[in-house]
Amino acid sequence: MMDELKTLNLGKMGLKENFLAEVKAILNKHRKIKIKVMKSALEGRKTDDLAREVSAKTNSNLVDVRGHTFILEKK
Repeated sequence: MMDELKTLNLGKMGLKENFLAEVKAILNKHRKIKIKVMKSALEGRKTDDLAREVSAKTNSNLVDVRGHTFILEKK
């Protein structure tokens, strides 16, 4: 049975250091994380662009992007 993925919401505050630190902490503990992107975080950008940026900034692998949700995995 697979563990439930930890989920974070990326909202209007965007990719601030505290959000990225929380992503890193969850990846260190659980190895995978699901991030839901709120419309307020997009600011005219695409979810897959944000997903690639979060992946690069947290040194993780982008596993999947579906709609406004993406999954990262620890390298």
